[in-house]
Amino acid sequence: MTTRMVQILLIEENDVDKIVFESHLKKIDNLDYDLYWIRNGEEALKSIGERYYDIIFLDHNPDDATGFAVLEKVQKNRVLPIVFLSEVAERELHRKALALGASGYITKSEINAFLLERTIDYTLKLFRAKVEAEIANQTKGEFIDIVSHELRTPLTAIKAPLDYLLDEVKEASEREMVAIAKRNTDRLLFLVNDLLDFQEIESGVMKFSRKESNFAELIEQAVLENEGYASHKNVLFEFNCSIKDAVVSTDPVRMKQIMANLLSNAAKFSPAKGEVKISVDRVNDKVRVSVIDNGPGIPKDFYDKIFDKFTRVDPSDTREIGGTGLGLAISKNLVQQMDGEIGFDSELGVGTKFWVQFPEVLR
Repeated sequence: MTTRMVQILLIEENDVDKIVFESHLKKIDNLDYDLYWIRNGEEALKSIGERYYDIIFLDHNPDDATGFAVLEKVQKNRVLPIVFLSEVAERELHRKALALGASGYITKSEINAFLLERTIDYTLKLFRAKVEAEIANQTKGEFIDIVSHELRTPLTAIKAPLDYLLDEVKEASEREMVAIAKRNTDRLLFLVNDLLDFQEIESGVMKFSRKESNFAELIEQAVLENEGYASHKNVLFEFNCSIKDAVVSTDPVRMKQIMANLLSNAAKFSPAKGEVKISVDRVNDKVRVSVIDNGPGIPKDFYDKIFDKFTRVDPSDTREIGGTGLGLAISKNLVQQMDGEIGFDSELGVGTKFWVQFPEVLR
């Protein structure tokens, strides 16, 4: 138990319950505390806004606002460790309190000094660990954001003259040197963009600009834009479309990003002179694009990890295959944000099919 002076707020309308609560607090060894008692929910909210409390014990039914209302208002404006108090042990009350941000739940009839000591100690430690983790995560995010932006600006500036030189240089050996520099610049820029996208996803600030588009045309454009990568990998893209008029509501830029991830993965894992098949079909009331490679396939014990961040089927392939291991995690999030679904089917030694589908917009 901490020996620091703990600031405790009890929001409780019942005098007897307050006396019982305080009597148990006094029995706890090594707990120095200040106990503040407020009957009224609205007054409690005002007090919480004006001063700091280490932990709050909140009765389910203050006289002028339900415990749930107070809990929700507190956690919306200022996240604090709140332990919910109730007259009855109802699972549904417990579940709702936790869903609204409560750190714990105690039935009043079970309160004793030992339970209060354990609850205060555990709740404060858990809350502090949570705050420290959030600070660390925010710091990590800011670091990634700064470094990524600092890298992307010069990389973008380098890429333009390399594109120009690749068109202008005629000598084979010089042209190959420029081509190598361009490929590595493109690769590094791709990695930086992945990190930035993932950071936007983690922080919940990624923006979408959805509009209705012809799905087949959108996919065909994405395939054409990635044929250069397929050619570099000595792989052929074969596009087939059984429907021409299907319309979906997506962000075209994000949809092309999803396709770039799926197509580049398929090209990476296909053998030289292999073929990647891309098809667009209707599946019930959905429109689906499938990307099928003839690579090594995915082991079954890896199925539930395939969309996790920084995931590789074989980590030893990192240098040969390249990439951040974020592509599929980013793609899954983008698909879900646009109300779509993503999945895969795979067979070892035969290949893998990734598919993405969206509801068809009926006109």
